[in-house]
Amino acid sequence: MGKKVLAAVDANSITDSPVMYGIQLASRIQGAVIVIVVSSPTSGTTDSANKSRPNEIDYNLDDWFEKLVAQGQQNGVAIEIFLASGNFFDEISRFTAFNPSVQFIVMAAPERFTSMDGTSYAEDLKSLRDKFEGEILLVQKAGHVTRVPDLDSINPSREI
Repeated sequence: MGKKVLAAVDANSITDSPVMYGIQLASRIQGAVIVIVVSSPTSGTTDSANKSRPNEIDYNLDDWFEKLVAQGQQNGVAIEIFLASGNFFDEISRFTAFNPSVQFIVMAAPERFTSMDGTSYAEDLKSLRDKFEGEILLVQKAGHVTRVPDLDSINPSREI
């Protein structure tokens, strides 16, 4: 069973940073990358807004997926892509519970630590940390990565 990096992305705020870092990490460990894009329900959306949005998202995701696959091929890294719907952290926990070959989770660092529905990102992250035995890395921007156990330190950012 090969080593795998899970790059988790929130479909409501897609960013390249965690996936690109995941590809680099997988290349270093001679592993593969699993990209999971989780679509979490947003509060306050209307049915008409939801009907018009999927085509735009699907088109942008197609371009984004092509970019990721090209980057993976350039680095000699196999990429698997999964789409999920539900709570971001619940879906990541569920996925890793059934995929023991995942050794790293890479995700974007949040812009704010409290979500719109009032849940705390830090609490959700701690819960994930308690369930996942591997390494969890938060990508703030290119080159700045925080290990989850380091979140309480004075200067959690470091260049990797």
